[in-house]
Amino acid sequence: MASYFDSTDQSLKIVEYTWDELSTETWADYTDWQQGSVNFGSLSGIGDATPDIEYFTNIIDFGSKAWVNPLCTVDAVGDVNIKVFSSETQPSDFITGDPGIDAQKNLSLSAIYGRYFQFKVEVFSSSVGQAQLNKVNTTLSSRTQSEFFQESSTLHNGTTEMRYPTLANTYSKILAVNGHARLVDTDDSTPLLVTGIGDRSDNAITITNSGGVDAVEDVYKYEPAALRFNDNTGSALTDTDDNLTFSMSSTGITTGDFQIDFWYKPVKQTWLDGISSPPNYAHSPYFFHLDTAGTDIYLRTGTANGNLEIEYSLNGSTWTSTGTFVQGGGPSSDWYQFKVARDNGTLKFKFHNIGTVLAGSYTQDISTATMRLGDLGGNATVGNFYIDDFRISDIFRAPGSPGGPNFDNISGAEPILDSNTQFLLTGQTSNVTPGQTNVPVITVGALTDNTQARYAIYRSSGQVVDADVALQVVGLRALSSDSNGNIIEG
Repeated sequence: MASYFDSTDQSLKIVEYTWDELSTETWADYTDWQQGSVNFGSLSGIGDATPDIEYFTNIIDFGSKAWVNPLCTVDAVGDVNIKVFSSETQPSDFITGDPGIDAQKNLSLSAIYGRYFQFKVEVFSSSVGQAQLNKVNTTLSSRTQSEFFQESSTLHNGTTEMRYPTLANTYSKILAVNGHARLVDTDDSTPLLVTGIGDRSDNAITITNSGGVDAVEDVYKYEPAALRFNDNTGSALTDTDDNLTFSMSSTGITTGDFQIDFWYKPVKQTWLDGISSPPNYAHSPYFFHLDTAGTDIYLRTGTANGNLEIEYSLNGSTWTSTGTFVQGGGPSSDWYQFKVARDNGTLKFKFHNIGTVLAGSYTQDISTATMRLGDLGGNATVGNFYIDDFRISDIFRAPGSPGGPNFDNISGAEPILDSNTQFLLTGQTSNVTPGQTNVPVITVGALTDNTQARYAIYRSSGQVVDADVALQVVGLRALSSDSNGNIIEG
C-alpha cells in the first residue's frame, strides 16, 4: 500500500481509500490486504510480505571498516521489521544487495561488517491498528566486552586440535582470542625444542637441539632474540651440548640453486681477570656443516694477525681462507653476515665485507642432507658465539631477485619471508619461566567464528598439544531483536 507523511502528528501513515476509489474487480482484491499474508494483520511470512510502510534512513559513514552492532529503536503502530544493509565502499543514495540483518522479532543476531550502513524500517498493519511510523533512532555500536580464562585447556570443549572455552558472556561477534600457554609436563617423552628457538617459515621444520643452545633476548641482530652457542665462559660445555641439527629434506632443495644466509657474532677470548686478550677469537674447529651423502660444506673461524679469519672446507680437513675482517680492534661486539649459495652449479661464499669467493662446481644433491650448527669439531673449551636469522632459500638471491638483498651486498634489513624461504631459524620470545627445562615453545592461535571462541596450541614443530592457558576473549556485545522488532544489545 501507499504511505504519506502526516505533518499534523509528524508520522508516516498508510493511504486510506474508499471503495469508490478502488479499481479492483474481484472480492479477493479487496480482502487480500497484504501480499503473502493469510489474514489482515497476520505476520505469517513477514519476511516475504509487502509492508504497508517502508522507510530508509540516510547512509551512515562509520569512518572506517569494522564489525559493528547496528542498533535501532522504532516508535510505530503495527508490526515492525528492521533490515540493515552494509557496504565497504561509498554507495549512492541506497546500499544495494541483500540486507546483512533481517531482524524480524525475538532473534539472536550477528554483528555486521562494513564502513557504510543503512537501515530500512518496515511497518505492517496489525490487529493493533493501521501501520504508522512515528520515530526511528539508529546507532552503530563498537563497544566490546571481554572475559578471561586461566586454566588447563583440557577443561574446554572440543579436541586438542580445536578447543572451545565455555563463555560466560554472549557475543554478536568474537573479535580476538589473545593469550599464551605453557606445558609443564616434565615427564613428556616427546622430543622437545629448546625454549625460544623455532622455524618461522610455513614448513615448521623439526629442529633437534643437543641441549646447550639457548635463545637469548639480551643479544640479537634482530628482535626479539638470537641463538647462543656455548656459554659465556667457554669452558663449561662439551661439543655435544651446544649444536642444532635439522633435515634439509623438508626444504625440497635437490640439485638446483639455493642460498643460506645468516648473521654471526663472534666473541673475543678473555683472560681470567676479564681483560680482553690481544685480538684473539674463541672458535671451534668448525661451526657449520652441511652433511651430505657426498661433498660436504664446512665453515670455521680463526684468528690471523689479530683479526677474525673465515675459512671453508669441502672435506673437513683441507681448509681455504677467504680473508680476514679488519675493523680497528676487531669485531668483539659486531654482527657479520655470512652467505653460502649455489648459483647455476657454482658454489659461492660471501662473508660480510670480504669479496665474493667462487669455490668451483658443486652439483651435490642435498635433498637428504643434514644441516648442523654449533660446536661440531670436538673442541670442548671454545668460547660462545651467536647466530641470528638463519635463512635457507630455494633460489640464488642474485641482484633483483625476490626477497633481497642481492648476494654481493650486506643486508641492511631483517631477512624477508617470501615464497622462496624454505627455513628461517630465529630466537623467539618465550612464555616459559627462565630456567625451566623440558618445555616446548607453545603459541596460541586466535581462530574465531561469529559467537564462539576457538583456539589451538602448537609446539614450534607444528604438533598440537594441550596445556595450561591464559586467554582473553574479546568481542562485541550480544545483539538481538525484541518483541517489538527493535534491534538492541543484550
